[in-house]
Amino acid sequence: QARANRPARYQVSFTSPTAGQVLIKPQDSLEVAVKTDVPLAAGDRIVVSLAGRSLGESASVATEILDRGEHSLVARVITEDGRMIGEGSVSFVVQQPTSLAPNRRKAP
Repeated sequence: QARANRPARYQVSFTSPTAGQVLIKPQDSLEVAVKTDVPLAAGDRIVVSLAGRSLGESASVATEILDRGEHSLVARVITEDGRMIGEGSVSFVVQQPTSLAPNRRKAP
């Protein structure tokens, strides 16, 4: 029954973080939320990874463990037998605050 209701391929997207979102280290935490175009069939699951490292099936990441710069998350729908039948990704930026003002000119 579950296989009869399973789409050939899921459309996967991130609702958090959003594309290009800027997170400030270490004040912000990265809350990961993923959605599919249709509900998952029984036995299907979403696995999220960051830089090739699995974050599991639901994830929250503290930005203090992330280097500054651009990062990408990938979410994959995996069937019970290990097949990938959907994938989505999003890129975001981590910035580290500084007390220096790089755009401020020194007085002559």
